[in-house]
Amino acid sequence: MKFPVLLGTAALLVSGCGTVIANGAGEAVSVSERHPITVDQQTMSLAVPVDPTSAGLNRDILAQIDAFVTVYRRRGHGPMTVTAPTGTSADLEAAQTAADVRAALNSFGIDYGAMRGASFVAGGRPDAVIVSFTRYVATGPECGDFSGEFTSRLRNQAPPNFGCADRHNLAAMVADPRDLTRMQTPAPVTGRSATNPITAVQTNEGSVNEAGIIVLEDD
Repeated sequence: MKFPVLLGTAALLVSGCGTVIANGAGEAVSVSERHPITVDQQTMSLAVPVDPTSAGLNRDILAQIDAFVTVYRRRGHGPMTVTAPTGTSADLEAAQTAADVRAALNSFGIDYGAMRGASFVAGGRPDAVIVSFTRYVATGPECGDFSGEFTSRLRNQAPPNFGCADRHNLAAMVADPRDLTRMQTPAPVTGRSATNPITAVQTNEGSVNEAGIIVLEDD
């Protein structure tokens, strides 16, 4: 009585092994399409108070502008906009504060050509001159969907969470999220620049380390 049962089980196994599982349209979707990264524009702003009783910008404000410029150099795109309030009893002081802000930006390395002026109508006395720029922020997909994991692997299909962690980490690590929305043009490489390291070793101006990487003397 045991033999028919064993033979029946073997027949099922052979039948299962012979079954062809065809991947559908869902398996043709790439990881980037399955787990997209969202890139949004954000406006970064800094308010510089207009103080009619103060001559110039104090040390704390200058430190804030310096830090603001550092962020702009790392992530900023487009011009640095300096927006001054108008239509108040202290328009002259507001205009002077805006001029002081532009001078401070220039002293911290922002060219005047990279600045743009703007104004807004303020009610009553002006509160502050607004310095702003645009940056891009990347948001990765939410991971952790392990539903159907076992079934997907049996069918040689991609599970729902496949590739999600890679995309999530890419969004967190990318230096400039705008690079995810546009193609970058590689800088041209000349034959001379490609042979410079080899020439340096041949002329004893460079060496090869244990990892096989050519190190120039200047490095």
